[in-house]
Amino acid sequence: MLSKDEFRWPTPQVWVGFPLGWPGKGKPLMSDHKFKIGSTVFLQRTIYNRDAEHGPYEITKQLPERGGEFQYQIRNLHEPHERVARENELSTE
Repeated sequence: MLSKDEFRWPTPQVWVGFPLGWPGKGKPLMSDHKFKIGSTVFLQRTIYNRDAEHGPYEITKQLPERGGEFQYQIRNLHEPHERVARENELSTE
């Protein structure tokens, strides 16, 4: 048995919230992004984006997950700026 001075706590290697070797074996909590960069999507209307332009948007950047959901930077040709949208606000139809 090691003495108190010889014992060291192992430094955990954490990836996506699980130490490697735990039951999850370091597997990601979420799958990959649903939409790829350059994909055409449609923004669903919500109270927060009710003034958004109608029509197709293009995915310009995949953003990390936030609040358990992936986010995307999107652009409509008729707007001078880009928007950030959650994955559940986007569809291909």
